[in-house]
Amino acid sequence: MRLRVTGLRTLVVLFVLVVATVAHAQTLDLVGTLTVLQFDPSPVASEPEVLPSHTTLGFVYPNPARDRAKILFTLTAPTSVRLTILDTLGREVALLSEGARGAGEHIFALDATVLQPGVYIVRLDVDGRTETRRLTLVR
Repeated sequence: MRLRVTGLRTLVVLFVLVVATVAHAQTLDLVGTLTVLQFDPSPVASEPEVLPSHTTLGFVYPNPARDRAKILFTLTAPTSVRLTILDTLGREVALLSEGARGAGEHIFALDATVLQPGVYIVRLDVDGRTETRRLTLVR
């Protein structure tokens, strides 16, 4: 199909034609320069959850935080973990989790109102391996 755009009305018709064509999963070729690829509106099947190859300490958000923050980590297998908050001198100021946890994603909430504003370190210890993230608290 070849179209010649000569005015605003033709441009609007062309736009409606392109949208309708894409919505109906057809291919549209305009003067050989613009090709709208085929589109399949069927939903994508959900893929099974794939765990990372090693334990990861994910995001600490929001960062900087005011009253509370969420800490995300992922385990590849059930194991014992220790999740702590340290001040900048390395002193433990909060223990968020200690003990066995299952494989998968875990989210812990930190009530930051009990801590002074400043910079802290979130530390995750799993099977002799340690990961850290920085957390800034503001008021």
